Amino acid sequence: MFNTIPLAALIGGRILGMHGGISPRLTSLQAIRDIRRPLEDFEVGTLACDLVWSDPDTNPDRCGFRPNLEREPNKGIGQLFGSDTVQKICEKQH
Repeated sequence: MFNTIPLAALIGGRILGMHGGISPRLTSLQAIRDIRRPLEDFEVGTLACDLVWSDPDTNPDRCGFRPNLEREPNKGIGQLFGSDTVQKICEKQH
């Protein structure tokens, strides 16, 4: 059942919500729509994986994206992202 849950929702055409967080692979809202469902698995390095497992970076001095080694220390799963990346994605999608 986990492979069929919504990965993201666009509310009122203005608010984008997701389980995890943003991704460097999030090039457009269409990229989310294009993810084939149901998912076979959440392959590391894919947009689907990032939408589920990414987290905001707790260090306010860090910018950009980096692998989320806090969740999976050996290879990372999802991304940690700085507030600058949220701003850039909001500007790009607006």
